[in-house]
Amino acid sequence: MVGVITNPVGETFRDAGHGTVSIDLAGTPDDESDDTVRVDGITFAITVPGEGIVFQWVGLEIDEPDGDVIIHGPHDFDWQELLCAALG
Repeated sequence: MVGVITNPVGETFRDAGHGTVSIDLAGTPDDESDDTVRVDGITFAITVPGEGIVFQWVGLEIDEPDGDVIIHGPHDFDWQELLCAALG
């Protein structure tokens, strides 16, 4: 994924990401509640010219079927909470 983030005054900042998403479908067919989702790599890396990376979501996240979330690596913010707050 390569994208940009635009702030309220119209400045844009590069957001390059790359990684692997794996979904373990070993549970019940057509039942997402017992799947394990693993995201490994760079999900977000927002770069400001002259400053470098200012926000990042990098490393490993594993979402377990029981609701546990395992996180390794720098994760400067919870993007799901940020998105929910933005959408009200």
